[in-house]
Amino acid sequence: PEEAKRETAPIEAKAVDLVLLIDKSGSMSGPVTAPAIVQAKRAAIASAAALGEGDSFALISFGARAEVELELGDASRKDALRLAVGRLVADADATRAYLALSAAWAQLKRSDAPVRHVLLLTDGEFTDQEQNYRSLVRAMQREGIGISAIASTGAASGGDGLNVGKFRFLNRLLRSIGGSIRFGTSKEIPRIVLGEVREVLSAARPLREGGSSGAPRPERAH
Repeated sequence: PEEAKRETAPIEAKAVDLVLLIDKSGSMSGPVTAPAIVQAKRAAIASAAALGEGDSFALISFGARAEVELELGDASRKDALRLAVGRLVADADATRAYLALSAAWAQLKRSDAPVRHVLLLTDGEFTDQEQNYRSLVRAMQREGIGISAIASTGAASGGDGLNVGKFRFLNRLLRSIGGSIRFGTSKEIPRIVLGEVREVLSAARPLREGGSSGAPRPERAH
């Protein structure tokens, strides 16, 4: 007799809204062999491309102040993203991420996506550590917003103690909310950022047995 076909339970596909924060302080213009700001631009384009139908993307830069380079919207806006990325210049004389995180929160407050995530890319210590970062990220966490970071160590290996040490504040901050930080050289930025984006996506769209998501178009909250 013919074996009965097993019914496969539908897999819920959740829409993802991602906000990428890029440090544009002067130090991001180096190293000469692979300027971090150039690699960050590539990472921004690759991140948006990795998102799918129904997902949204926003780009915010920060230095002495925060700038919303691309408002949260359809992740497929390739031309708008390229224009936004083209405006990024690493010439700021400060690294103030507090206002950038606040701006990301403001963008995501308007979102009804089940999965909302902020990915912060930086290469140094924040110069506004007197701000109440912990209160801010905890408030974002309570609203279900995930936060993670990529720390560029320049041309040096990500395991270099001196380079990693300058990210202690950010590391402690993320640990306080169960967030993560990944280290890598400037050349590794696109690969690491894309890996982080794919992790967010895999959590939103579980794979069926066999490796295929089999998921329908991502849904938003009602």
